[in-house]
Parts: sequence; C-alpha cells; structure tokens
Amino acid sequence: MMLLAFLLQTAAPPPMNIEPFMDEAPAARAMEAHLYCLVNSAYARRAATTEPRLIAAEAIRLCQPQAIAFREALADVYRRKPQLLPAGQQADEAAATYVNEMNGRIEAVIRIDREHRNAQNR
Repeated sequence: MMLLAFLLQTAAPPPMNIEPFMDEAPAARAMEAHLYCLVNSAYARRAATTEPRLIAAEAIRLCQPQAIAFREALADVYRRKPQLLPAGQQADEAAATYVNEMNGRIEAVIRIDREHRNAQNR
C-alpha cells in the first residue's frame, strides 16, 4: 500500500513529472534507489506511533546518499537536455528542487498509509 501511495504522489504535476528522463538509465536507476529507500525506511517504522513528520524526517535522513546520487544524475540529464528545465532554473537547482519535492511527499504517504491501516482496523 505504501509504495502504491508514494508512486501516486510522484505522478503528480511538475516538478514530479518522471516521463522526460525515464529514457535516461542512470537517472531512472538513481530515482528508483531513492524511492525504494524512502518507502522502505518509512515502512520499517509504520508501526511507530511517532508523528508522521518525524518518521518522514528520519527516512529522508537515512536516504541522503540515494538522494545525492539521484540529484546528481538528474542534474546531468538537465544539463544535457536543457529543454527539460523548469523555466528560470539551472540544472543543479532544478534537480535539487525535484529531489526535495520527492522527499517532501513521503510524509503525506505515511499519513495516507496510517489512515488506511486505521480504517482497516475499525
């Protein structure tokens, strides 16, 4: 459930659009590794009663190496394909914005998963 919720969150409007760089194997692998880390880190703490924002912060901290690799791979794509850059942004800035947006969505996914589990337990 959590992975499905996260994938739905990442399918949202820009800057989360994944289509433009999916033909870029290094960026796609880096994105997959980062998503996998975020979801697994959050899933491992799904029984915790801690606030979702704290669980999300811990997942983001634990996944920092994957986030860095993803940001670097995505910046490379943006440098080689400047037509993909959001208006007014440089490659590094756009990649950082994208990764930060992805990180920022894990809290909502944790909340959705928690609500779903609570509804099932009633």
